[in-house]
Amino acid sequence: MKYISVIIIFFLIFISCKKEEDKLIKNYYSCGVISTEVLSYTSTKAVVKVKFFVLDKSNHDELIKQSILNNIIPPSSDYVGLLDSLKRITTNINGNFSAAVLISDGLDKTINMDDYFIEMEPTVRKFLHTAASSNEVMLAKVGNNIKPLEIINNGFTRNADELDIPLAEICKKGNYPANDTLPILQAIDSMINYMNVKSTYTHKNLIIFYSRRKLFLQNINLDSIINKARQSNITCHMLEVTPNYTWTNFSLENFFVKLNTCTHGIYYESPYSFYNNYEGGELPMALLQVSGKLNEMMYGGFECFEVVWSLNTTSSNFTSGKIYSSDFSVRLSTNYEQEEISIPFHFYINP
Repeated sequence: MKYISVIIIFFLIFISCKKEEDKLIKNYYSCGVISTEVLSYTSTKAVVKVKFFVLDKSNHDELIKQSILNNIIPPSSDYVGLLDSLKRITTNINGNFSAAVLISDGLDKTINMDDYFIEMEPTVRKFLHTAASSNEVMLAKVGNNIKPLEIINNGFTRNADELDIPLAEICKKGNYPANDTLPILQAIDSMINYMNVKSTYTHKNLIIFYSRRKLFLQNINLDSIINKARQSNITCHMLEVTPNYTWTNFSLENFFVKLNTCTHGIYYESPYSFYNNYEGGELPMALLQVSGKLNEMMYGGFECFEVVWSLNTTSSNFTSGKIYSSDFSVRLSTNYEQEEISIPFHFYINP
């Protein structure tokens, strides 16, 4: 009986340690893309430069200290990827900026989206508070067909405290089943117009949090919005706070990806969204790491990695005017475990 008790205790300790291991990589590191650029291409080969980050909690959420030169794994699924170069760089200074966060509410209840606002609210709040100290920020919400865009409070502000209660109210009331048609395109178009008139700075940023509504009003040409954002010098950033499988309208997903890539925005997709196992209401560290650093990434002078991949395909695949997707991996470790983390990226070939 004594031996059985010892075995049971050992088993419980092992399970507890395993849970801790599962959470370690998630709580220590977050990886994402700052921008991509196609350096050259033929029909069967594209040379793509990817600026990316690996933030490390043990290094005060700064860039990881350990060398990743021998721990970077090239793309191997859609393309054969060859590593041309990898180095640490510091991005160019962009300076102070105007930043708008556009939120939609209402959920498609055919998929598991109950935690969307739980994860999105602190992500937005942290960005607003870190950015507003030396820049201007604003919050807006996708409205209805009569009023597609709702400006929260008085638009741009340098005091993020003004947006705390409105943000909390949106997130508190936003978790409802929605079957109506969302005017998301009109809202983005109106948001661009608003920023062109009201922004103090020429360096403008737009972050869109889309709550995966299935139906949207397709009353504006998608490419015209992308061209308008580019001509307006507005960089559109994409932070995926929910798993990629929650997209049910792929034409809208493709639009967001193209808008993000064509304006050279930051792209973040948590690799752990599929199996969050956080306890006691703990939020994924990765999301808060990234949102806390967005301010520095947008301002510039941000230390990151720059990798150049030669992506080869056996068929005539690459043509101008299109978006392509791939990923590579970085092998990360703690004292307990080692794991390969995938970093998805998209690239656009200019016509």
